Amino acid sequence: MGTHCHMGIIDRRDKSIVGTYVHYDGYPDNMIPAIQGYVREKTLTGLHILITQSQSGGGLHCFHQSSNGMLESKFLDDGELCIINELNFLDPLIDYAYLVHRDTGLLETFQRTIEKNDGWEKMMEHKTYVAV
Repeated sequence: MGTHCHMGIIDRRDKSIVGTYVHYDGYPDNMIPAIQGYVREKTLTGLHILITQSQSGGGLHCFHQSSNGMLESKFLDDGELCIINELNFLDPLIDYAYLVHRDTGLLETFQRTIEKNDGWEKMMEHKTYVAV
């Protein structure tokens, strides 16, 4: 079983989110450096393009940096449309959520908390900035 997550970009002006589902390796130790590396290498616009492309096929199978430092992402391509936005970003069926602020590059991480009736809490210790 994979660690499911959502990854997205938020526009603070209107609070809109463009996001995608990631099926495997959604834990913070993988996703935080992968998002940082992707934005550094391919820019925030590149991340936005990847997210939008993945929505038509159901999201991403995986998103990570390999042992040789190469960024890898693989589309699910299951034929299902999967639009993640501000209405469903913090879905109770996933474990983690990662949100990059378009204007500042701030990366926020969220973890689902079972103890709080499937609520969500921001993981402040993983809050970090990425280059925009």
